[in-house]
Amino acid sequence: MFNSAKKAASISMFIAMVTLPCGVHAADNDSNDLNAYDLQKLTAHQAYIEGRNLRAQFKNNRARTYLKYAADKGDTQAAYLYAMELSNYKTTIRTPAKARDYLLLAAHNGNIRAMKSLYQGGEWLRLRERQYWEREYFNAVVTLGQSHPTRALFELSEYYKKSKPELSDYYLDQAVERHYPRALMVKAQQISQGKGSYWAPGSREKAEYQLYTDAAKQGYIPAIRKYIQLLENEGKFKQALQWRKQAIKEGDLTSLAAVAMILSGYSSNYQFVEKDLATAKAYFDVYLDTAGNDRLDELYKNIEQHYSDVMKIISPDELKASKNIEKKLKEKQRFYNHDLYWDV
Repeated sequence: MFNSAKKAASISMFIAMVTLPCGVHAADNDSNDLNAYDLQKLTAHQAYIEGRNLRAQFKNNRARTYLKYAADKGDTQAAYLYAMELSNYKTTIRTPAKARDYLLLAAHNGNIRAMKSLYQGGEWLRLRERQYWEREYFNAVVTLGQSHPTRALFELSEYYKKSKPELSDYYLDQAVERHYPRALMVKAQQISQGKGSYWAPGSREKAEYQLYTDAAKQGYIPAIRKYIQLLENEGKFKQALQWRKQAIKEGDLTSLAAVAMILSGYSSNYQFVEKDLATAKAYFDVYLDTAGNDRLDELYKNIEQHYSDVMKIISPDELKASKNIEKKLKEKQRFYNHDLYWDV
């Protein structure tokens, strides 16, 4: 057993940290570490994709450079995501002027989530302006139904949640029937909160589990992580471990660190798992090479310490095996953190 138990965060605490959608502690100034000439070789969409990926790898400062460039060249998704970065993922009366500008730019160019943010959280706007953006959002959702009907059903459910709950439930059920992952998760949350009639013992929990399982089987990382939490709460750690491994296959960055900690013996709940320092080191390596520390910097430092402890006891043969595992892992998958702002 390693001599760093005091430093190791529990697995449950780890998961609670990584599923938070915000909590960015990036610097206020945009990053200048990217050569302007190299950036200008990219199209707006290419810059957006790179910025989106960097943000999802906790490299928020670098991500802002790409997102701003893409937004200034007319990419509406980049404009929305850049606005969220500048506002720390919450629009209020204190939202910086620059963030407001990019949010309005995204909305004027048709970004649905920007419209939604303006009418729900644009506290600096006049009432009639927020009402205008509410109408624009609704119209955009109706139009969305022509190309993405299932997502549109879910958006309509969200739109009517407060004003017409019954209509909201109808649209949600329609999205659930079409197995839309976010709808499945919302429905599961409603069931866990007591909504609906389930008379047979255990039927409510069974229905909730089934919905999360359906979403998880689609490879939807937020559902996989939630399902893991449920399994762990029930003490079903063997099943949870299998889903943790599945999350890695789907590209979940944070699951790399979680499974690495399990394989290196840091979790009391997973003591039944045989230590595998070669795989643990490979997972730590990929995480540390991929993740930045603009967010969850304490977690990054904690993982660095775990890595150092593994390096003190790993054998030469295990080191060699670890390099092969790391190489194959990097060839197969690009890792990221799927939070609420991944799909914009």
